Amino acid sequence: MKYLKIILLILFFCVDTQASGIFNLGLMAGAASDAGNLEKIAGDINMEMREYQANHPGTTVTEIETTYAPVFSANLAYINDNLLLKTGWEYTSNILYNPEGSIKPSGLQKNVIELDYSRFTFPVSFGIVIPLSNRNRFYFAGGLNMSYVLMKVKQSNPAALTLYPNESHTYSAFIAGTHIKCGGETLIDRNYSFALEFTRYLGNPTKIKSEDENSEIFMGVNSFEITAGINYNIDF
Repeated sequence: MKYLKIILLILFFCVDTQASGIFNLGLMAGAASDAGNLEKIAGDINMEMREYQANHPGTTVTEIETTYAPVFSANLAYINDNLLLKTGWEYTSNILYNPEGSIKPSGLQKNVIELDYSRFTFPVSFGIVIPLSNRNRFYFAGGLNMSYVLMKVKQSNPAALTLYPNESHTYSAFIAGTHIKCGGETLIDRNYSFALEFTRYLGNPTKIKSEDENSEIFMGVNSFEITAGINYNIDF
């Protein structure tokens, strides 16, 4: 709540100190890479499963493969001449396809491992706008972001893995970081426009303990994403 109040104060300050401008309300969707350090987490599990397989003949392993995750966002921007102030809310999750792998030791039950990831991000961006014509413009921006990251590691039979001793481990944390972005926008009619945006999130992974405090992982928001959507423009 304190974070949102600061954002609103900045927006109101810009409105009060500038004579005119454009408010921009948008909805966007796209894809994000390496959500929450997921590739590193899956890689560590794959390595332990292969080491177990090498030491225990007859073990079969299916490695965990990670993919891009869908991302959805709602944005509020203020544009005045060549200046841009943008904030919003963003949600990404691998709910449509949870990365999954398995290990089957000889004579033991199969262990199916599943990774469940979600992230809520609140970015604030400052940048410049480059008009190309009355209907088209590019923009470049950067700023700060705060993310709430939630990760669950689920197993059906965890005996073969020492990294995660229980059937379910939950990790969550607020993670701060920075970002840079660039995008383009073209007017469809007087009030609506189409936007395409590339965002690069930067930040070092943070060590997070599970809720039961018997395991830990490194989580972060160090990825890129591509989104597209529709904006509604209010010209003052």
